[in-house]
Parts: sequence; C-alpha cells; structure tokens
Amino acid sequence: MEDIPSLVSKAVDDPDAFTALVQHYQSPLRYSVLQMTGWNAQLTDDILQDTFLKMLQHLARFNHKSNLQTWLYRIACNCLNDYYRKQKIATVNEPILESMPSSSSDDMIDYDIHRQVAHLLSTFPLTQRMVLHLHLHREYDQSEIAQILGIPIGTVKSHIFRGKIKLRTKLSHWQL
Repeated sequence: MEDIPSLVSKAVDDPDAFTALVQHYQSPLRYSVLQMTGWNAQLTDDILQDTFLKMLQHLARFNHKSNLQTWLYRIACNCLNDYYRKQKIATVNEPILESMPSSSSDDMIDYDIHRQVAHLLSTFPLTQRMVLHLHLHREYDQSEIAQILGIPIGTVKSHIFRGKIKLRTKLSHWQL
C-alpha cells in the first residue's frame, strides 16, 4: 500500500485511492464505533458511511497537521454526537454482545468481563464514553483525545479520572 499522505492527495480525484484509505481505516474505526453505539451494527454502519462521506467531501481541506486517523475519529465522533443529539439519546439501551464465545471457562470469563465493561460504558454520558474508549481501547494520549473530540485537555483528564473510578466501583465484585 502507498503511504497515507500520497493516498490522501490522490483520493480527492481517484476512487481507487479513496477506496484504499477506507479499507485501511475501516476496521479499527468500525470496532470503536461499535463499542460507542452499544454494539448496534446497523447504527455503526450508518455512522461509518456518514464518516467516510464527510471524509471524501472535506479531504481536499485536510491540512496534515494531525494524523488522518485522528481526523477520522473526530469526524466519527461528530457523526455520533449528531445522531444522539437528533435522537435525544443520552445512553445506549441496545443489546450488548449478543454472540457467545466458545465454551472454555477462560473465554467465558473474558466474555463476561468484556460484556460487563461494554454495558457499563453504554450507561455513561456519550462524551465520557468516547474519552474512555479512546483512552482505554485505542490508547490515545490525552492531547490526541482532546484534539479528536474538540474538548479541553482538562476535560479529558477529568473524564478519564472519574470514568475509571466509576468503572472500578461498578466492577469491584469481579475477582481479577
């Protein structure tokens, strides 16, 4: 695959370059959006479609000051915010992780922990959920999260601190 900056330059006029960018970023972005929508695949697909359409519409204005992936996460988060604002939904009430893992006890424990964390995160306010996801799952640093979400770094720190306390409290019954 070509380097990302040259693909970005070509993608404005070349459908193959745009397709290559989508294929490169689609899987990690899809996983993140799935988690932020409470594993709602249909909503995730809609958000991703909007994200990549907006990427195409604004790619000519991408200034390379940030990483393209960071920029895409920002677009996806804005699309999620727009959706939830229009729907007036504060938390996700969709079924979480419907498929079961194999029956080994380690897989079941991992599944239960993952399901419990995903369920708990779905009850958090959207911005806090996004901050925690980007920090804990995607391992972005605080300044990248602030840039992606367009919020002050102090707010990011606060969401991480308070979110971890909430998770720790709610998951205290787990013997890890």
